[in-house]
Amino acid sequence: MELFRLNVSPNNGIWSS
Repeated sequence: MELFRLNVSPNNGIWSS
């Protein structure tokens, strides 16, 4: 699950698939 990429995704910032 990508639920742990809360503020790590450069795209959405939350729930990066």
